[in-house]
This record gives sequence, C-alpha cells and structure tokens, in this order.
Amino acid sequence: MTPAAMLAGLQAWRDAGWLRPLDLAFAGFVHGLDAQAPASLLLAAALLAQLEGRGHSCLPVAAIGGDPGAVLGWPAAAAETLTAALASWPADAAAARAAWGDREVLQVDPVDDSGSSPLVLCGGHLYLRRYWRHETQVARPALWVLWALRARWTQAAPASCSASCSPRRRRRRGSTKRQPKPTGNRSRVRWPCAAA
Repeated sequence: MTPAAMLAGLQAWRDAGWLRPLDLAFAGFVHGLDAQAPASLLLAAALLAQLEGRGHSCLPVAAIGGDPGAVLGWPAAAAETLTAALASWPADAAAARAAWGDREVLQVDPVDDSGSSPLVLCGGHLYLRRYWRHETQVARPALWVLWALRARWTQAAPASCSASCSPRRRRRRGSTKRQPKPTGNRSRVRWPCAAA
C-alpha cells in the first residue's frame, strides 16, 4: 500500500468515526515531514495518536500486529478493513526497526533525549517523544533503586554475622536473649548483628 492510499484509508476511517480528526492530522504531519515514510509508519502514527487520546502512552507494535481488536477496541465492522491495512505491519520490534529505521521522523532506541524526531521506537513500543521522555524520567529513579537493592542483596554477609543473625538459629541454640519487636518504623530497629 502506498502512503497516499494509506492516508485515503485513514480519511475513510475518520469519516466512519474510528479515528479522530487529530489522529488523521498527525499521520498527515508525519507524511509532511517525511514524504517517503512507509504506509505502515503513517498507520502507526494515526493509531498512536488515537491511543494517546484514550490515555495510553505508547503503541505496542507487536500487539497491534497480533490482535489489533484487543488493543484498539474498535467495532467488528472495522476488523476487515484494519486487517487489510495491517498487511505490511511489522511483526515485532526487530521488524519495525528494519522497516521504519532510517527516518527523519523516527528515532530508534535512543540513549538520551538529544534527538528532535517526533516519534521514538523503544523496546517494541512507539512513543511520541514527549511521552517517551516522561516515561524515562519516571523510570530512571526506580531503576536506580532496583539496582541498589540488587547490589545489596547480592553482597555476602560478614562471616562474624552470618550464623548469629538468624533468629531461628538463636532459638535453636537456646538463646534467652529477646529479639526486639519491629515497630511501625523498621529503620529504627537495631538487630544484634548490625553492631558486629
């Protein structure tokens, strides 16, 4: 399917009420920036705009290729038309990179926010740049916490503390020393092995 035929098909979908005028306009905007953009990228731009209008932050590329009805929630009448339009849809993230890769309107797997393209393909999801930026800003501190916790969990306990830290081992050895009961704030509890 040619880009012009895709835009005409998107116009028909807008007339049927399956797309909003903004969705069609965004696909036209992408086509205006890159006239050689494949028809599947124009379709992806329109579907991305539609999903973002419903509160989603990205378009899952593989899910659209697998079961578009579940992702889009369109009526059954749209299924036949949508199936025909998805004939050239990339099957997964690697196929999307190959089909849409060297485009001015799309940056693939960026490492920072230095690009200026309106679309970002990252991890098999197509984003508008601003939503990709927001998600990476939210995810970055969470990843740092997870990495710090993983580093803490993988460190071996000191030899002087390994056997005596376990409350179960203390009970087995017959220790009469009472362990402190955790309070609401666990950071204030001092276990005997913490001082060792």
